[in-house]
Amino acid sequence: MDYKLLSEQMKYNEKIYAQTTEHAMQSDVIVPDFLPDMKKIVFVNSSALLKQKICGADHASVEGELCCDILYMPEQTPSLRCLKTTIPFNHSFTNTRTDENSMAVAKVNVLHCEVRLINSRKINIKAIILIEISCFKNLILNISSDFDGNNLPVQTNKKEMTMYLIDSVSDKNFVLEEELKIPQMRYPIENLLYTNSKINTNDIKTVNGKVVVKASAVINVLYTVNSDTGQTEMAEYEIPFSQIMDIPQSSNEGTTDILFNIKNIDITPREDNEGIARIMDARIGIEMNAISSSNHSFETLNDAFGLEEKIVLDKKDITSDKLICDTKGQATLKDSVSFETGAQVDKIISVNCSGIMDNVEIYDAKVNVNGMVHADILCKNNANNDYMNLKRQLKLNYKQPLSSNDENIKAVADISVSSVSYNLNMAGEIELRIICEVHIKEFANENQQIVTAAKPGEKLKDVNSSDIVIYYPQKGDTLWSVAKKYSIKMADIAKVNSISDNNINPNSIIIIPSQKR
Repeated sequence: MDYKLLSEQMKYNEKIYAQTTEHAMQSDVIVPDFLPDMKKIVFVNSSALLKQKICGADHASVEGELCCDILYMPEQTPSLRCLKTTIPFNHSFTNTRTDENSMAVAKVNVLHCEVRLINSRKINIKAIILIEISCFKNLILNISSDFDGNNLPVQTNKKEMTMYLIDSVSDKNFVLEEELKIPQMRYPIENLLYTNSKINTNDIKTVNGKVVVKASAVINVLYTVNSDTGQTEMAEYEIPFSQIMDIPQSSNEGTTDILFNIKNIDITPREDNEGIARIMDARIGIEMNAISSSNHSFETLNDAFGLEEKIVLDKKDITSDKLICDTKGQATLKDSVSFETGAQVDKIISVNCSGIMDNVEIYDAKVNVNGMVHADILCKNNANNDYMNLKRQLKLNYKQPLSSNDENIKAVADISVSSVSYNLNMAGEIELRIICEVHIKEFANENQQIVTAAKPGEKLKDVNSSDIVIYYPQKGDTLWSVAKKYSIKMADIAKVNSISDNNINPNSIIIIPSQKR
């Protein structure tokens, strides 16, 4: 019959699956009847929206939409027009550890989007969506601290253990609504061309089982002000907001990772009290994910032996990634770009930039972050009233010294574009200055064992001797290891040899007192 152990239950979450994949998709789109014929595709503003993520038996899936704002020159007028279209996508991941109670955290980004004009009323869209998903499962860990019972013929060895565990994985959906106004000194809206948006996280604080997040939604809007001349204007808005979310079991000393996903966005122009279109009603559906982790310290049963019979311990391996460093830095990318054809640029209308991670490597005692920034530039030649699109990829390489010499260190990183500035110089080149935020986390992989059960083994041989044994300690011996070797109480050896702790002098002689059993 198994021994009964005193134990406490501790709930935690384990990351059971993580995968990054590229999802390819394509679709033909017909130009709606209310839009004029296409002459030339000028610019494509594309984004991926996460609609839903689902965990089921042995699988997880991500559903989303590719949203494209396709700016084009019509056959008849000099003013830009926009074809807006959305294409749904779905991707499934196979994993034997997921079930209906698992929770997924995912994000989607457009890695590549290409639009080809088939004819004046039909286009073809090809895109690659980068999908990242992590699945978590709520587990219960039984922490055994001792044997249940009094005066048992058992000796126990305990230890203090600290593990960095995921306390909770939570999500929350909310809607951000704001009235955006065009200043009086700017031209009002005639036609809305495109909008893009992103969420910047500014501050995260954990207080009394709640996480308080301060963030802002950045919205860029391009619109025409005069269809006869084709004049356009760009407006940028920042909407600050804060959210509070319950995070069970989290301590104030822990860390919380926040991930925002935009699920839908609607920007609707309307007239003000004077009948002029200077107002836009913004409505953004947002999903906030919170992953909270902290150190858990507890006393646990490490080893045991019997004085009358052997004891067989069942142990479970527990692996955790302990956060040892969490830093943010900046990388500045600069470049001067121009058209290879020598086309003259008179005006820069917009510059869209997005950061894409490539990989994280550890060598030469440094964390090396490699990525790419995609710059998509819309510009204009005034003489020909011609809109042009220039694309450029800028490599990012960011290095940071390792915070530890531990061989088990691994690092994860994320890059995001925090600001973009540009200038048209006298040579007709577009000078870009892009500041990227690089977020690096270093983890130490920890493998530990937890005692889960204790079973009786074979009976020890009977001993009835008044003889004592002289033992010469070996390197690494402790009071515990010697007592276990001879199946005798630690207190008996300590008393005879005047040993006050678990350490043994390797140059000493240990007397093993006589035993009877």
